[in-house]
This record gives sequence, structure tokens and C-alpha cells, in this order.
Amino acid sequence: MADKYKGYHLEDFIWDDYFFSLAKKVSKNECIEEWNRLLEENPDEVKKIEEAYLIINGIHIREKEVSDLVILEKWNGLRNIMVSHKRRTLVYKWSGIVAAACLLIFFLNTIYRNEIQIRPKENKTDLLSVLDDMKSESSEIQMIVGEEDVIDINNDALIRQEEDGSIIVNEGKIQRETKAETEQIQLIVPNGKRTSLTLNDGSKIWVNSGTKLIYPSHFSENIREIFVDGEIYLDVARNESQPFIVHSKGLDVKVLGTSFNITTYKEDNFTNVVLVSGSVEVIMDNKVSTRLNPSDCFHLENGVKSVNQVDVYNYICWKEGILKLEKTTLDEIFNRLSRHYNIQILYGNHYTNIEYNGKLSMEESIDEVLGNIAMTEPFTYTKENNVIKIE
Repeated sequence: MADKYKGYHLEDFIWDDYFFSLAKKVSKNECIEEWNRLLEENPDEVKKIEEAYLIINGIHIREKEVSDLVILEKWNGLRNIMVSHKRRTLVYKWSGIVAAACLLIFFLNTIYRNEIQIRPKENKTDLLSVLDDMKSESSEIQMIVGEEDVIDINNDALIRQEEDGSIIVNEGKIQRETKAETEQIQLIVPNGKRTSLTLNDGSKIWVNSGTKLIYPSHFSENIREIFVDGEIYLDVARNESQPFIVHSKGLDVKVLGTSFNITTYKEDNFTNVVLVSGSVEVIMDNKVSTRLNPSDCFHLENGVKSVNQVDVYNYICWKEGILKLEKTTLDEIFNRLSRHYNIQILYGNHYTNIEYNGKLSMEESIDEVLGNIAMTEPFTYTKENNVIKIE
């Protein structure tokens, strides 16, 4: 593959059938490993490869999508015309590429003008920005549907998204008017609260305290995507023709059908992905990918990644109201307790070096939990209103 692309010009990449098809697949988070291999084998051509990728994927179609096969057929027709009039200078070549892209958009718009609109799709960056801006003054779990509907949810409620887009909370249907075929739903779970959610594809998500989630009322035909800031445990319904992607800060997790936990709080400086069963692919910056096996923990901290075998129970027992700890520093424990009990815990820097082993029941009061910890690692504390000071 390296020799094939040596000396390729920009338009040569775009005219190459294999490259065109691969670039379209990569835009859907498919064939990432194949794309990474292409970049590694062609280091001198990376800039042209990335420019060609942007041109090929600069055409997006909303709602009723045109298949890649149709786009490829139309592109090949234009390419054959262009080949017979190929320019000899870079200026003319670039002009030809831009003109061809414009013609392709025009042809597709003409063919489907009564059915579709052409515009840039809502991309990952846009929705991650929405996730970053999501805020709630309420102490209750809130679901925001579309741009207006705000629904209050009880703690530990069971939420289910039906195939028709309707929402069921604790077996009670929420009556609301659907304003669009597909709406983005925002779920805000404040500190001190938890909930669980069943998506309309059958996948189930347990949502921990202090977590924000975005998911669509209906998944697209080719891909299932959600966005998260916080901690969730997922049991993903298998569908090989419809990969499931979890987008978060700094990385994406791609699965077909599996169970795993992801911890990615914005205020923390690390992200963990722990695989319980099946197989997942962790993708950083849309390029570097790592495949995990059961019991693997992918840890990303300050841009540095590592993969280690772990006891997965320690990472998922929060679903059962248990905090299992192994050589966990007290400052991390205090931060997790603060999030779970929705209380501010103040402590000194020396607690960052003290490690704790044990199991805590998060169903007990904060006073009982702190008392259990203090039996092993002695400390005293004072409590005033919603603030605890560790002495």
C-alpha cells in the first residue's frame, strides 16, 4: 500500500476508488485500524491524505440519506469526464476538484431535491460542546427533550425510550408532543442521584451521580451514538450492522454488543474504560485505536494511556451502591463521596499520599461511611450544613 500512494497528487487520492470508499467509512468511525495503517505506511503523504479526506467528506446529506454507492457512482461519472480533460498544473487540478465537488452536490440535490436538504451534519464537536454547556439549577434529575420540554425524574427511576420515541418513567408514559422525527435528549443526573435508562434499541445504561448524557430519540440506520460526561455502565444490544459509539472527552469507544464501564468526569484529569464482556475499541483523536479484552482497563491521564488487567467488580459495583477500594488514595475517596452524597468535603494535601483498602456501603449515611474509613485511617472531621472539613 505504501508504494501505491508514493508520489500521489491530491486529486489522485480523491480519484482512487479504494481511498474514496475508505475515507467515507472512516467518517462513520469504521475501518479505523485500516486508516491508521494507511497513515503509518505513507508518512510523506499524510497532509495530502488528510486534505483529500476533508474534500471527500465535505458533502453531507440530512434526514433521508443517499447511500455511499449512489455517491460513488455519481463521483465516478464525474471523474471519467475529468480524466479526459486532466489539467497539468496544480492550480487547475485544484480548481477541477472543487468544481467536481460542487457538481456532485448539484447533481445529488437535483435528484433528491424534493426529499432532502444538503447541509453540514451536526458533528461530534458540536454535541460535545452542548454536553459541556449543560447545566441545571435543580437538585433533581432532569431530562430535556428537544429545545423546550423539561421533565423532572425521581431518583433511581427506571427510564425507557420506546421505538416510537415516547418516554416511559417507572412504567408511566410521559405525554408530550413530538416536534421532530429525531430529537436530541439531554439527561442531567446531579450529585447525590442515580438512574438507569433503556434505549429503544434495547441497550441499557446505568447513570451515576454527577453525570450528563446526550442521546437521540431515534438512532440512525447505520450508527448508534451517545455523548457522556461522568460515569455510566452500559449493556449494549448487539447489532453488527449498527455499531454503538460512546463519545467523551479525548476518546471514543466503539462496540457492537458488549458490557463495559466508562468514567470520564470533566473535573477529573483521567478517563477509565473497563471492559466486562465482549470487545471494544477505544479511539483517541479519531486516529489511535486500542482493542480491549474482558477485564482490561484503559486508563488515560494527561494524554498518557495504559492498559492493565483489573478486577472489574471494583469498577462496576457502584451500580449496587458499593464502593470497592484497592490502594485508593483518600483524596480520591473524598471526591467520590462528595459526588455521591452531594456534599462538599474539604481536606489537606497530605491525604493524597494515604491509601485505603476496603469496601464501603454507599447506602449508609455519610457519617457512617466516614466513621468506617476513620477506623482504618484515623482522622476527625467537623460538619456544618453541606460542608465537611477533614482535620
